[in-house]
Amino acid sequence: MRYYLLSALLFITLSSYSQDEPVHPSQQPQQEPEQQEETTAENEKEKPDIPLSERMFFGGSFGMSFGDYTYINLSPLVGYKLTPSLSVGAGVIYQYSKIKYYDYSSNMFGGRLMGIAKVYGPLFAQIEYEYLNYDSFGYYSGEELRRNYNSVFAGGGLAQPISKNMYFTAIALYNLTYSINSYYTLPYDSPWVFRVGVSAGF
Repeated sequence: MRYYLLSALLFITLSSYSQDEPVHPSQQPQQEPEQQEETTAENEKEKPDIPLSERMFFGGSFGMSFGDYTYINLSPLVGYKLTPSLSVGAGVIYQYSKIKYYDYSSNMFGGRLMGIAKVYGPLFAQIEYEYLNYDSFGYYSGEELRRNYNSVFAGGGLAQPISKNMYFTAIALYNLTYSINSYYTLPYDSPWVFRVGVSAGF
């Protein structure tokens, strides 16, 4: 009788131990590929989409002065945030200038495409392509005509918040395609370009 009792107790003890023994990962039941795909798709659906209004930002530079020298600059831009740190943008350019004493006026217009990468804090890097159509003069012939000018810029700047959704921007760009070896006047007298402006949602 004692033999059967000891045998029963030993069986119960071994059964309890085998139930508490951890299962090796290789022995755990694996999900079927279809079940894994469904789980991944459900997790992606649960991620909230960022509204389009929060991905868009607006900015540019605007300025004007009147008197002996009249100058008007309208250069708005619109951008789209691909990721929190990477954006693309496009803008149009219009500049009008007039010198009263020389009875001279000029219209310049064009557009630009840009890529912006936030680097650290308010600092960002920028690369840009710009097209301009402007009034030009021949240095030797004195010929006046309209010319096209293409530029590729690289540089960076900072975006300092001035309110909840408004930023003051200051940018320094270097014209990688600038050359002074030209028979005609150029829209830029230096390879460096500096801009300041205000952006919303940057």
